[in-house]
Amino acid sequence: MREQKPIQVAHKSMFLSQYNIGDKIGFGGNSVVRCGVRKVGNHPVAIKVMNRRGLKPHQIKSVRNEVEILKSLDHSNIVKFLDFFEEGDFSYLVTEHISGGELYDRIVAKSFYDETQAKVLFETLLKAVKYLHDRKIVHR
Repeated sequence: MREQKPIQVAHKSMFLSQYNIGDKIGFGGNSVVRCGVRKVGNHPVAIKVMNRRGLKPHQIKSVRNEVEILKSLDHSNIVKFLDFFEEGDFSYLVTEHISGGELYDRIVAKSFYDETQAKVLFETLLKAVKYLHDRKIVHR
């Protein structure tokens, strides 16, 4: 199991002193996911940049809860938590970078799976979901 570290409330520029931010690879309601690189070791990462401006306290608590959940997970088919920062109006959630795009897009692009391929994919998904459910976590 990975070492648990407390959530950091960063000082100005702490995040940018450790990571370079690259191109946008996804987005959500109040967040954008970008490629990034950890400066030490030059490791690729994914960075979820969340604008906290205008969020209600329960929404900020929800973000922090997501971080705590991600920190607690250690499974080969679930993205790994690496870091979290809060600076000014923004939160930065850093995870390992998984290339290959969205699973849904890959399934649609393939258009046909033989029984063996479908079995392997489905088994992989079920193992990850079971891991989460065993920890009383529901993936939406």
